[in-house]
Amino acid sequence: MQAAANTGDSKNKSRLAWSAIIAFLTVLAGFAIWHSARTAASMSGAASSEESQFAHAEVGSKVKVAMEVVSAGADGTLRGILLQKKTEEKYARTSTQVLARIVDHTAYVMGKRDDVHASAAIYITGVVQKDRSVDAEQIVILTGYIHLE
Repeated sequence: MQAAANTGDSKNKSRLAWSAIIAFLTVLAGFAIWHSARTAASMSGAASSEESQFAHAEVGSKVKVAMEVVSAGADGTLRGILLQKKTEEKYARTSTQVLARIVDHTAYVMGKRDDVHASAAIYITGVVQKDRSVDAEQIVILTGYIHLE
């Protein structure tokens, strides 16, 4: 009788252990799905709202914008078209005009000042001014790394 009771306890413990393992794997799979969906949503959200975020940025706030340079003045004034990120390698032109200024402390990444010219694709991090221009703190040269649509 004692052996039969031990066998029953053993089966219950085994069922409990397997139930716990299955529950853990289910929670783990759920977390992985949630994380993937959240990552995908944040990527598409950033790409679809970049133009409106730039348009609504407050004076003095820091912005990050991709642009195609239309003209680059000797005084450091850049005029261009805002680029909308589609994927890591594809950007599309928008109708939004961007005015940026290269300042004394502007840092360059993946290139140098001479790489900022008409038709160059760049990524600017800077501060929005009262006239809606951006004083560039950092410029990343994207030319050669991305494709424009």
